[in-house]
Amino acid sequence: MRQTGLGKDTPAWIMQVWAAFIISTVGTGVGIFYLEGNSWQKAFVGMGYVFSVSSTFTLAKTIRDNQEK
Repeated sequence: MRQTGLGKDTPAWIMQVWAAFIISTVGTGVGIFYLEGNSWQKAFVGMGYVFSVSSTFTLAKTIRDNQEK
């Protein structure tokens, strides 16, 4: 069941959310690239980062779906 009375996100908010996501993702990727260590160590940290981002999206979607019920 959908709740009524909830406002729609403004374009400015959507732009801010996407900008924050892109800046943080790129910034962390650059940090991993310049990390001291060999390529295997960087790949391990990178895979952990990718897993963290994807699990965050899954958690957010699950919470949203449970609130819509």
